[in-house]
Amino acid sequence: MYNKSMKRILVIVLMCLTVCLIGIGSVFIFRLNNQEKELPSEVTVYNIDNKHYVMCEVKEGSTYIYKIEQNFSQNKNVEFIETALIESDKNFICLNDYDEVVLKLGQYIKVSVSYKGEIDSGNSKFSDSVTYQIDFNLSTPVLNKTQVSGKDVLSWESIDQADFYTVYYQGSTGSLKSYTTKETTIDTSKLYGDIYTFSVVANSNKNYYKASNSSNVQNIKVTRKVDQFLYYVYNKDEGTLSLTSEEIVTCIRIVTGTGMFEADDKIFIHSVNRDGNYVYTIKNTYIYGNFKGASVSGYYNEYNTWSDAIVITQN
Repeated sequence: MYNKSMKRILVIVLMCLTVCLIGIGSVFIFRLNNQEKELPSEVTVYNIDNKHYVMCEVKEGSTYIYKIEQNFSQNKNVEFIETALIESDKNFICLNDYDEVVLKLGQYIKVSVSYKGEIDSGNSKFSDSVTYQIDFNLSTPVLNKTQVSGKDVLSWESIDQADFYTVYYQGSTGSLKSYTTKETTIDTSKLYGDIYTFSVVANSNKNYYKASNSSNVQNIKVTRKVDQFLYYVYNKDEGTLSLTSEEIVTCIRIVTGTGMFEADDKIFIHSVNRDGNYVYTIKNTYIYGNFKGASVSGYYNEYNTWSDAIVITQN
């Protein structure tokens, strides 16, 4: 009797365990078949040669589903609607290749991606969307060099939709500098004489027109006459002559009735006044006399000619 009772209890326990295992297995299989796949990372949208590409993280063996939403407006706060679901075996697509995607300059789109599931398993959720304004790279200027009155002149054709240009230049010494202009000819009138390298970038005031690539590079020699000294101060008691200029000079020529003397930057004293002008001071001991009646001119380097002379008339 005891053995029969034990057997009956054992059978009941085994039946309960079997039911539990079947239930747990069913839940596991259900969750396995319906679990969400790994969420894709945020996509990247970029412009190459005015073609718009979408890229996401590579997942081996996956098919990618790209969701495109558009608002057909230059205001990104306008409501978006879904316009396309694009399936691809690549982790990147070119939006220009799909007729269902309307790419109008300045309008906004949203892009997200999902990994397509295998048979009997669901797709992943879509990644966070990226909002992107359809932009356009301005055409690249072509910098041309011509000769005008014996001097090199750099210019380029105006670029459609460009509002201004950035000119980059650098002399044989010194750092790269730039300035902006609406003209299509490079102005070298304010530059010191030297060999310069130039390039140009086209720009727009509209944010959906992107700056162009940099133009070709052109080298030109800039020659000019150094500006005449603005004014002088002759201190007879101290025997000094101070000359003020808007630009740097490296040599000063003094011509008197007794001869000519050239003072370089090892001889004259160089300073800058409160107006930002350069002041050069020379003692009369270097010319063996006083400065009255002297003609004084300045020089910078081999690419410049001497400035017009200023005559010292002060006693």
